[in-house]
Amino acid sequence: MKFKEILYTALFIMIGTWIVQALIIKNQPEAAEVEQVKPGQSFVAPKKEQLVRPLMTEVDFLDSDLSCVVQGVQVDTARAGIQFSTCGAIISRFESKRLPTREEPLTIIESDPANERERGAFLVAFHEKTPYNYTLISDTKKDGVYTTVFKAETDFCFIQKEFRFYDDSCKIDLILTLEPRNHQEVQARLFVPSPFIRSDATDIVHGIVFNEQNVLEKRNFDAVDGRLWVMPTLFGSEDRYYINALVADPENFVQRAYYKPQGAKQLTAILEGPVVQQKTTWKLSFYCGPKQIKEIARVDSRLEATLDYGWLGPIAKFAMRFLNFIYGYIASYGWAIIILTLLIKLLLIPFTYRAEKSAKKAAELKRKLQYLDQKYKDDPDMLAREKADLIRKSGMSDMLGCLPMFAQIPILLGLNRALSTSVELYKASFLWMKDLSAIDPLYILPALLGVGMFIQTGMAPGDLRQRLVTILMSLVVAGVTANLAAGLVLFLCVSTWLSIAQSRIQKSLKIA
Repeated sequence: MKFKEILYTALFIMIGTWIVQALIIKNQPEAAEVEQVKPGQSFVAPKKEQLVRPLMTEVDFLDSDLSCVVQGVQVDTARAGIQFSTCGAIISRFESKRLPTREEPLTIIESDPANERERGAFLVAFHEKTPYNYTLISDTKKDGVYTTVFKAETDFCFIQKEFRFYDDSCKIDLILTLEPRNHQEVQARLFVPSPFIRSDATDIVHGIVFNEQNVLEKRNFDAVDGRLWVMPTLFGSEDRYYINALVADPENFVQRAYYKPQGAKQLTAILEGPVVQQKTTWKLSFYCGPKQIKEIARVDSRLEATLDYGWLGPIAKFAMRFLNFIYGYIASYGWAIIILTLLIKLLLIPFTYRAEKSAKKAAELKRKLQYLDQKYKDDPDMLAREKADLIRKSGMSDMLGCLPMFAQIPILLGLNRALSTSVELYKASFLWMKDLSAIDPLYILPALLGVGMFIQTGMAPGDLRQRLVTILMSLVVAGVTANLAAGLVLFLCVSTWLSIAQSRIQKSLKIA
């Protein structure tokens, strides 16, 4: 085999790998600019007060409240542990319980009321002076609903914040009441921080909004600064595993919404309300929870688009449901992935068997054609007739033999989508791996995958050139999978070695 042919083959394999990666990564379109203002439409905010007011991202607190003494209030539901602070009546710590796993809860909101006043979750701010010293009015539980009420008073307004949490969902309701004094004009802003797992250094935060085309739009970190959205019906942010977003605003509190970058990786969604002069109450609902189909469906199905499943949705959903089902019995996602792989292999046995027969038949046909090339190399007409007769007698290659390969491609892509946003696998350990959502730290799985593909090459029929190409492909695949989540590589590795075992068994039993 010539070096130039090997080089061309390697380039072809690498280009194919880039195409597969491009299918996995979904590019997000920019919001369209239209002439009429529609709910969810975005604009670039002007730097000066012209057609619309400048964005109000800063908060000026009442000087008398800056010495607020922190008093904590703890609420524990079936899905979260919430710690309030009377300084700002904010959520200072939010821990999500990872159902159905038995892993430790993850802290997705955490702030220090004494040093990070403007980062407080569900902080209510005003254009002039913002109160920071609240009083706890009540803290009750009834029929799986937890209600916590705070109030504050200033010389211009009375403010009441009522939070409701639920045992059966990740929804948070906030009932906000403003009562201006002496009919003064009051305008409130609500601050909702992005989810952030401090232990995940690779985490990426996006802004999410349901735009004027009724499509959930994702915004990169550097594409939200200075842009505003008018009356969005869904607005917030996401990281790899969690979502904090407004999902319902029946009283139309939100007139404008925009983001404030916090540091290098965090965003705060700012929901700007209307100007009021009389007592007004709004009920706003938020989803603060994991990217899990079951949890999202309980609150707002529009958030399913954050998972980026696309046409692979049915496969990805089935994979996660099956893994969670198996986990309920064996408490290990590593073994659950192995069992899923075994089940897929069992379902594909009829097609795999037929594929091996087709491969042997094709190899035999190729040898006969090469023999005819040598026998009739000086008689082109006779060569053409003999080849046509041989192909007619042998029959066309059975296309069903390709089904196992084509069937595994959507399964592979669907499983990749499912595992990439699965909070269940985050920090889930298996054997030497401490986190199935991260790469294999010792690269043992990619190495085993490469060895497995090499063995498969030796077992497959074909000439030296075909085997060299397959060996080169196995090396490229092993290199690519070294940067994939360990859970996904575990699936590939087990699938490869199961194929080897199946071929050995069929050969020993002489059934293929």
